[in-house]
Amino acid sequence: LSFGGKDGAAPYMSALLNVTERAAQEEAFASGFLRRYAELKAQYGFDGIDIDVESTLTTPLLSAFRRVFKTLHAQGEIVSLAPETPSLNPAEMDSFFEGSFNSYAPLVDTSIIDSVSWVAPRLYNDALPQRSNISKYVTSLHEGRSLEWDGRQIEIKIPPSKLILGHPASSEAAPARELDRWQKDPDALVDLYRSSPELLATKGVMAWSIGHDYASGWKWVTAAKQIWL
Repeated sequence: LSFGGKDGAAPYMSALLNVTERAAQEEAFASGFLRRYAELKAQYGFDGIDIDVESTLTTPLLSAFRRVFKTLHAQGEIVSLAPETPSLNPAEMDSFFEGSFNSYAPLVDTSIIDSVSWVAPRLYNDALPQRSNISKYVTSLHEGRSLEWDGRQIEIKIPPSKLILGHPASSEAAPARELDRWQKDPDALVDLYRSSPELLATKGVMAWSIGHDYASGWKWVTAAKQIWL
């Protein structure tokens, strides 16, 4: 069950509270979220949640989501995240900014990553990190980068086995910028992965979107299936 998207801003949560009030606010959000998810799971049979909120990720909300992740993980549910690259790029942006640069960092740091099933950075809307070298991007996410968040230091060190990089299924799927050759040609994407031990160590690949791939005759998924053969 996915939450967010371009028009899916997160709910507002006030940071102007004392410690007790803030904890109560976060617990109320987490409890309500989990209760509603349980109702929807019972009705539709979901396996977990996916978070791709693109704005208004405030510190209290991030703390509340961390509560949600730990509970769902303990229940055996899937927890996945789909941040845009500016929202998770600690190697090139060494600060945390609410709702902007590294705003997903508190959802994947070493104190919470065990409760996250996988992280799927979206490599189609924004400029690619590490000057379009996604092998270096994967490495950078695993090296261990420290950021200050909520009055303390957190470390970003994501195992490659929890990374699923998201790619455009076709040029029409990512009209915001000029794509690299390996993003325009699914066969070139396969070659790129096969030439990179860092990319082959990742969990898999994600496409935006199934509709775009259908329109192109399923070229992307047909090629992507060959990566790990």
